[in-house]
Amino acid sequence: MLLAIIAAVLAYQKAKATGRNAWLWAFVGIGVYIGVQLLVGIAAGVLIAVGVAGMGWPESAFTDYELLINIVAIIFALAATWGMLKFLDRIPQEEAYAAPPPPPPTFSHEPPATPSVERTEDLHGDNR
Repeated sequence: MLLAIIAAVLAYQKAKATGRNAWLWAFVGIGVYIGVQLLVGIAAGVLIAVGVAGMGWPESAFTDYELLINIVAIIFALAATWGMLKFLDRIPQEEAYAAPPPPPPTFSHEPPATPSVERTEDLHGDNR
């Protein structure tokens, strides 16, 4: 748990330094660390369960390999957190603003002609 808090603090600092949402990245740091540990533990548990059910491993395999699974999970969580912090080291690039093209040049100094209003007849034959 201490390493998850350290990951959150480092993510907060790096996100703030690069102009990102610091609190969001602090929670992402916690989520990455704990999430990777959880996924490694679930994967190891499924692997051991398949071994116990299908290959006749002893049921004590869960407790026998508990320390090894925790160490592997911590290593993977540290690697994932390091990758996230390396991502935060990159300064986000601002999108290039594409200015619209300039208006076409005018070749005369006369104002543009205004459209004339024509008289039309409605359905009853009235002129307007």
